[in-house]
Amino acid sequence: MDENVGLALAVTLIAGLATVVGSFIALVATHTNRVFLSLALGFSAGSMLYISFMELLPQALDQLGGDREGIPGVLIAFTCGAVVIA
Repeated sequence: MDENVGLALAVTLIAGLATVVGSFIALVATHTNRVFLSLALGFSAGSMLYISFMELLPQALDQLGGDREGIPGVLIAFTCGAVVIA
């Protein structure tokens, strides 16, 4: 149990330090490269969507019976939700 707490704290510290480094770079940068910024924002948005989907997938599979036959239904529901939002 203590190992998990230490790992969680270490990962949180690394994420916080990454935020500090990124904000420092944004503050000292004199010129903004719009292509790089758009690529970075697109990558981060895609990463967050992937993480959110992977967090919801096990719960959705459990509600559809918890077997492999539920995977197409979950993927179809996710795609339909993305289409409706778009």
